[in-house]
Amino acid sequence: MTPSPSDKDDDDQEKEEDDEEDEFLPEHTIAMRKALQFCKDRFSLLHDHKNNKNGVAVGSAKDKDEAEDSPLAVIDIKDKALIQSAMTIPQQRQEALNNFWKQQIHVPAEENATATSTMVLDTVHHGVSTTSDCPLTPLEFRQRYQHANLPCLIKNLEVEYFPYVCSHWRQPLQSDNQSSQGERLEPKFSIDQTWFQRTLGETTMVPVRYQPALSSSTINNRTSTSLQMLDEEGRAQECQTKEMILQDWIQKLAQVKDCQDTKNPNTHEQQKHSTSEYYLKDWHLQAWICDKNHQHTTTTCIPQQLYHVPPYFEFDLLNAFLTKFTEKGDYMFTYWGPTGSQTALHSDVMNSFSWSFNVAGTKLWTFYPPAQEPTNNSSCGNKNHNPSPLTILQQTGDCLFVPSGWNHQVVNLEETISINHNWITTANIDRVWDCLCQEMKAIEIELDAWNLLAADDARESMLLGCVGLDVTAFFFLILTRLLELHDNHLQKRTPLSEGTCGDSKDEDELWQQHFDLIRLNFALLKLMPSSSSSTGEGNDALGLQGRLAAVLGSVESAIEALEIAECVARATRYNMEGATTKDST
Repeated sequence: MTPSPSDKDDDDQEKEEDDEEDEFLPEHTIAMRKALQFCKDRFSLLHDHKNNKNGVAVGSAKDKDEAEDSPLAVIDIKDKALIQSAMTIPQQRQEALNNFWKQQIHVPAEENATATSTMVLDTVHHGVSTTSDCPLTPLEFRQRYQHANLPCLIKNLEVEYFPYVCSHWRQPLQSDNQSSQGERLEPKFSIDQTWFQRTLGETTMVPVRYQPALSSSTINNRTSTSLQMLDEEGRAQECQTKEMILQDWIQKLAQVKDCQDTKNPNTHEQQKHSTSEYYLKDWHLQAWICDKNHQHTTTTCIPQQLYHVPPYFEFDLLNAFLTKFTEKGDYMFTYWGPTGSQTALHSDVMNSFSWSFNVAGTKLWTFYPPAQEPTNNSSCGNKNHNPSPLTILQQTGDCLFVPSGWNHQVVNLEETISINHNWITTANIDRVWDCLCQEMKAIEIELDAWNLLAADDARESMLLGCVGLDVTAFFFLILTRLLELHDNHLQKRTPLSEGTCGDSKDEDELWQQHFDLIRLNFALLKLMPSSSSSTGEGNDALGLQGRLAAVLGSVESAIEALEIAECVARATRYNMEGATTKDST
């Protein structure tokens, strides 16, 4: 039926009114409304697909009546080993951590290292495993390091995933590539500052962080910075950030180098410290280039993607959600600092994973890993004293995977530029929720101390400001991805639970989809009110409906979101019999 002109006019007028209303709404509300609309649209498509009987319900459901009653095609996961793996991630982490510490005990102490030891760290050579002749697949990497929450160093990623930045951001130094014993040395590189001036423009604004510098003796002895650089809650103290034009930043780098090259460095120690106290970090360069290319304001041709995220670090729930629905910055950064610049002791935001690829330069990482599991003789809740901190050198071309919740600090031993991502996957989604819960408790304590009765919108705003996510965003991050996974399954027309795949890569992809569905579904159920209805009846200790309504600006919208979530949760089925689910998510 063709709409009449009057209907079209009414629609146009309604759209204009909606646009005018959006101008006065908070950015976060607009973003979460976009996420809700995405969920409604995707849910409608999936529902129509099932009604048209074009989809295939996975597995033979025991209760066919229940499957028919579901608005979506039910995905029935039957792989017991996979279910066990998905539901026991916390136990896998603890067992891996205990084994990790056993490995570190046998490390001989360095002669000059009184407070730190060199970490025994796995090194993954992209394309070849260190334990066999078979390449380490992305799935094997996730199982071995993300599920276990252990760090590792990855090599040989430059050519396949970082070719542009490695060929444009650095230049080889003219030096002898052989040692005095005739051994071949690794090539040395310096940062090509002219590329940034020529390509980005000398007046481009960059975020420069001011922070206390490390003395040369501290760097040379590889000792740690003071734990007093953490606040009373154990988080890294914020340093002052200011905008600076790129040309001024490059001049500061030159000042540092001049001081380092002088024959009498003691004379210039104060000046050297004053310049190395600056560090260009948290620079959203990739997003900036995408924006400039879109506006056609760049003077030279820059690829839309400066680099490609290695498959070891997929799927990135956090940045995919932020770039799709919000105007807020992502968690994909470029770091560029002179010798002695540092990031103080901290644990990564939101209990996220992080990875760091050194385009040029050398970083010294000092880790303070979590303690081992308490012994039978220790009192309840008291963990064994942490052993000495552990250090690792990251050189040019190395990529370091940093586990969730591992305190660490980083010092640049020479001028260094790196690409850094914080990201969330289904392997650490439960730790992100733990972080949100801790902050929610802290907020309630703060409110009680001031005898304040805050509304749900204030609670969500405080949480968003403290962590970078609130409960509403976390809810939609999970729900949107679950709907995408259901849609991916229907698009492929492949029953996930049958496992009838053509090759090992397909099998790995299906295994990962199974895993993601279980982990996300379980995380979603943790948020949902414990009732058969999503209209507010039953136990809603979290106050999810109130939080959703406060951010979305509508109780009706909150109920809509909860109804969709309830249907999606019922559309993924897995038998947890025999799986240990202690604090799984």
